Amino acid sequence: MHQSRQAPEPLRLGPFQLDLRARELRKDGQRVPLQDKPFELLAAVVERPGEIISRDELRHRLWPADTFVVFDDGLNTAISKARDALGDQADTPRFIETVPRRGYRYIGPIDDTSTAELESKTPAIEAPVQQARPWLRPRAYVYLAATATVLAAAIWAVREWRASTPQVVTFHIQPPPSTYFPSGVPGVAISPDGSQVAFVAVSGSDRVGRLWLQSLHSSTVRPLAGTEGASETAWSPDGQALAFRRNGQIARYDLRRGTVELVCEARNGTGLSWGARSDLLFASGPGHGLYRVAAEGGVPAAVTTPDAAREETMHTWPQWLPDGRSFLYVSIGKRPADRGVYLGRLGDPKPRLVVSGSNKAQFTRPGFLVYSRDNRIVAQRFDPATASLSGAAVEIATDVHARPVDGGAGFSVASTGVLAYSRPARHPQRELVWVNPTGQPITTVGAADAYASFYLSPNGRFVVLQRLDVESDPPAPELWLLDLVRGVRTQLTNNPGNDEGGVWASDSQQFLYARHPGMHRPAEIYLKRVSDPEKDDPLLQIDGVSVHPFDWSTDGRFILFGLMQKNGTQDIWVLPRDPHVARYPWLATASDEAEARFSPDGKWVAYEADEDGRREVFVRSFDPPGSRWRVSAEGGRTPQWSRDGKTLYFKSEDHRLMAVRVNTNRGFTTDAPQPLFELRRLTQVQQWGTPYAVSTSNQRFLVGSVVDEGGDSPITVVLNWTGLLPR
Repeated sequence: MHQSRQAPEPLRLGPFQLDLRARELRKDGQRVPLQDKPFELLAAVVERPGEIISRDELRHRLWPADTFVVFDDGLNTAISKARDALGDQADTPRFIETVPRRGYRYIGPIDDTSTAELESKTPAIEAPVQQARPWLRPRAYVYLAATATVLAAAIWAVREWRASTPQVVTFHIQPPPSTYFPSGVPGVAISPDGSQVAFVAVSGSDRVGRLWLQSLHSSTVRPLAGTEGASETAWSPDGQALAFRRNGQIARYDLRRGTVELVCEARNGTGLSWGARSDLLFASGPGHGLYRVAAEGGVPAAVTTPDAAREETMHTWPQWLPDGRSFLYVSIGKRPADRGVYLGRLGDPKPRLVVSGSNKAQFTRPGFLVYSRDNRIVAQRFDPATASLSGAAVEIATDVHARPVDGGAGFSVASTGVLAYSRPARHPQRELVWVNPTGQPITTVGAADAYASFYLSPNGRFVVLQRLDVESDPPAPELWLLDLVRGVRTQLTNNPGNDEGGVWASDSQQFLYARHPGMHRPAEIYLKRVSDPEKDDPLLQIDGVSVHPFDWSTDGRFILFGLMQKNGTQDIWVLPRDPHVARYPWLATASDEAEARFSPDGKWVAYEADEDGRREVFVRSFDPPGSRWRVSAEGGRTPQWSRDGKTLYFKSEDHRLMAVRVNTNRGFTTDAPQPLFELRRLTQVQQWGTPYAVSTSNQRFLVGSVVDEGGDSPITVVLNWTGLLPR
């Protein structure tokens, strides 16, 4: 949490000094030319570091109400000149960050210690500061953004040396060169001793996530070989190893030997913790609770089960507590009132509610619960023995990236007084591109935007675009229709909840989609016609149950849809278009089934399921549903048929587009899957829905190619965060 500042002494912005009284910007004692409006803008963002200053607020500050100015041009010019004076760039900011559609934020180093005071008190930076608090390692922390500087660390060392209480220091970790932080809750974790930060960064060339290790004692940052595909990580209690998720597995990286070993196969979930007894605790996604496995490897054992009576759908974001038997986790369910952080114990089937309505939480010594609520991080006194909170919750950070869908929040905290967190992400921008069977671009369709997914009509003329409304909180998808012949884009929906999907009828004149009437409301299926885009016809609503359309048979007689069970798993049902025939379950098992697709002749259905713990593509006959054939070899998702029904496509576990030749003359047989091209290179991993579409000729594929990776903001690190708490 940052307070506005009015410093009488010049503020030190890395190598710069900002003198608010003299209205001057200096570097190494030399005045940097800066006109009045750019200076006023710089002062405005520096006075409230870390906060987003809206364009409207800047307008009122820079130009009085009776001043005529072309505001957008004037502000853009002021921003540009302020950045030029600082040697800053908009695409790789070190000082002033643009937050799309929201405003600007100061993210650079800042200190109000005067130059004279600094010169009289600063020891050699190499000298360790031994007078630091015993719970904080007595070494100078160094951060490098884009230029090498130890000034911030030196100032902190001096303050810690001189002050009677530890000082709160904030700085930022930028992505390593040629990488970016992926969108979504970041995979960041602070080591137990607070000396290192492990995080996931994605390479801009191959779009593969890897673990990186940033030392807070020096400028050292390095990738960890063998961690390709990593999505989140957790430290061992001794700080000598990291557990991490990758492509349906949990693996272990030994920092001493630099080796990677498989721990176990694991469904994709959110949350991973390494306990004092060398056990890993992890989540397994919708329909599942928490699982426990030895860090050395083994077969995972269930620890919790979602409570059907309370309509829980999954447990996420676990953390072992110091006793090695108790743990925290987030309960997600259909009833918002029951959502919250719970404390469980091994062998005890009755968890205790710790705090309701919150996201991820972490316990830290000497006895605080740090948790996320409403995009804020708060801390409160907590006794793990009684699972009880005491005292008031104190805000320690604002504008923090949170993900309500699974209770995630982008922060990590260590008992040594170090906190790391990320602010909300910048959403990727995609454009639709036709590519050939080797993935080479042919032509671009439409303009780039925040597309989450898309759905091509059978005749190849229309595309339903699932576009994120980044102005909503959280960003919600809306549907737009793109006419590829006319080049016209029309908004189709504008609802308070999510609008998802675009299942086309064979005539390419009508399609189905799922609408959530509001946040935390079950999805319903609606029908929309191209000829009347403003009208919606309700097709299927089931009280208290979410339903999502999957496919519509070519003859128009049947609709496949997903019906969500109370435990969060999904079954495949059939909705006959004959009003005299009731809907019925087609495939209902303990597994999660999704993305069902009719073959062109309507005799077969391809779908994905996690019945073996990992998503695979299967095929069954439609009527009657017979034995299943497994099509994918090592993981598969989002199957689609070619127009002639002779090829089945799917996305592999490592994000490649695969093709399988199919023979249905006598039963059902397939050849071995063959890779066509890497989808990740074009589309980025974090895409909702089906990331590709097949043309009528089977010779082209439509993909949502990323033109701006987006990604999370720089990681903010706070030292001595307990100094923000009242004394």
